[in-house]
Amino acid sequence: MTDNTGASVTVELDLASPISSYTIVRADETPVGTADFVVIPGASEERIFFHTEVCQGFGARGLVALLARRYLTT
Repeated sequence: MTDNTGASVTVELDLASPISSYTIVRADETPVGTADFVVIPGASEERIFFHTEVCQGFGARGLVALLARRYLTT
């Protein structure tokens, strides 16, 4: 994936209990944003996203859209 500046990024999934997250990471392995969620017990793959954050200085690069695209397709 690339952000709006053309920089290469990846999105990694960290499944943990009780809070899991998707993290967007630059090519140099620096994390620059997260989308935190919980899985509803007993629900079929239902997730509640309660916090999304991009590091200051990385705004307007489309990173939240990349995170959302990833978690909506997995």
